[in-house]
Amino acid sequence: MKVKSILKLVGIFLIFGAAQTQAGYLVSGLGLEGVLEIGREAGPGAVKEAWNERQGLKFKVDAGGIIVLIKCDSPDFATDENIRVGAPEADVLRRYGAPRNEDKNKRGDEVLYRYPGIGFTIKNNQVISIYIFPRYKE
Repeated sequence: MKVKSILKLVGIFLIFGAAQTQAGYLVSGLGLEGVLEIGREAGPGAVKEAWNERQGLKFKVDAGGIIVLIKCDSPDFATDENIRVGAPEADVLRRYGAPRNEDKNKRGDEVLYRYPGIGFTIKNNQVISIYIFPRYKE
């Protein structure tokens, strides 16, 4: 009897624990609120003028210790429009519309769709990474 109760509790913990691993959504121009935010100090241990990593997200820090770019390569995080790594390209276009800019890599097999404060790298019609950067005035 006790074993079944313990297994039920473990199952409940795993279900709800997995849902709680993400602190929030990746928001264009902001980042992951309370964890990594564009324009905020990176905090102790962050290497200036380099890529760093925290909670599965990569982020670029400038010479002043400020976060200037966040990159997500993991399907564990979603945007506020529910786009995550692995999502179809069509979902990005449906939710965000036509991109402001498109940049192709040298091989031509990847394209970066840029929107205000957010970008999506697409390869083989799927999102392979999400970038968060400052929203500039237009």
